[in-house]
Amino acid sequence: MRRRRADRCLLRASAALDADLPGHAAAVIEEARALCPEHPELADVVDRLESSAPLPQQPVAVASRGRLLCGAAVFFVMLCATPGCDAGWLWTADAQSVGTAATIGR
Repeated sequence: MRRRRADRCLLRASAALDADLPGHAAAVIEEARALCPEHPELADVVDRLESSAPLPQQPVAVASRGRLLCGAAVFFVMLCATPGCDAGWLWTADAQSVGTAATIGR
């Protein structure tokens, strides 16, 4: 039973290598190795994995912070480039609402 599961895992690993997914293939090979370490086809698939493209590395956390800073910079530039950005429209809205509130309260 374990041998058949290892066969299926190695078949999945081979298909993953054909689809150029070495990360998935490595995970499936580890599963096959845990099921049947002495499987005769295991060495062939491992050799094929090692000769394929290198495994993708984890992204660096700085890259996501860089995107955040870039997005914030773009937002700030767009905000400052907008005509009438001197916040005068805010004061006008406040004055109108205060005047309206004073009229309603009388």
